[in-house]
Order: sequence, then C-alpha cells, then structure tokens
Amino acid sequence: MPEGIGESQMVRLKNQDGRKYNFFDTTGDIGIYVYGKDLAELFANAGEALFSLITKVRRKKDENKEIKLFSDSLENLLIIWLNELIFNFDTYGFIGNSFNLKITKKKDIFNLNSSVTGYIFDREKDEMGLLIKAATYHNFYLKETNDGYEARILFDI
Repeated sequence: MPEGIGESQMVRLKNQDGRKYNFFDTTGDIGIYVYGKDLAELFANAGEALFSLITKVRRKKDENKEIKLFSDSLENLLIIWLNELIFNFDTYGFIGNSFNLKITKKKDIFNLNSSVTGYIFDREKDEMGLLIKAATYHNFYLKETNDGYEARILFDI
C-alpha cells in the first residue's frame, strides 16, 4: 500500500488484466500506476494516461512534436518526460494521442527521442478534465517487474 493512501482511496488493478495504466486518488493529487513491457511502452502509456486526465482524447492527428530529453536516471527521465508533455499542453494546447519513443543509454546518460502525434485542444470541441500542474517525485517509483516495467506517479492538480 502506498504511504499516505488509504485502502478506500486506492483504485488499482493488476497489470495481469492487460491494462496500460490505472488511476488512484490521494489528498490534493491524482496518481497513476503505469505499465509497459519495455521502457518505451511504459513512457508512452504514461503520456497516454496523462492526456486522458486532461481531456477525453480524440483520434485526430494533425500536429506532431519531436521531443528529445536526457537525464542521469530513468526515474528523472520519466518525470521530465511527463512535465515536458504538460508544458506542451499548457503552452501550445497540444494533446498527444500517439507516441513513438526510443530510450537509449550512453555513458551513464539516458536519452529519450520521441515523436508525439496529436492535435491542438479546442475549448469548443474538447471537454476539459483535470488541470495538471506537474508530475512529482512524491511516492514515485519506477521498477522492473516480471512483466516488464511499472511506475507510480502522482500529479499535482
């Protein structure tokens, strides 16, 4: 059980059911458990989960963002990735709905190269969900499992 989260607040299903992510509520924040068979899938699923909190994501694909990031750890890279997606929504209204990622390691530095396809949020057509301020390190983890990878991320709302 995550520290500070009561059992009644927890909404979590095991990855065995094939889910990409699951949400849980905590005081003042919203959290996700995200899964992937490899790191690229985990990062893509985390991006998908993030945007699904912001709006009901449409299939429209008329915008593309190339995002390149690096960090000294995978944990930092995941948080930086999600905060970059939040920045792109806050600044440009960009909603990603398709993620093509490559994560590599060179000399103790992890590199993420991604192409994110999506569209610009339209206040007349899109329903606004949660206002996500940031992905945080509070109660965060990223770990390898028998099925691939799992992460727990809390978003400040």
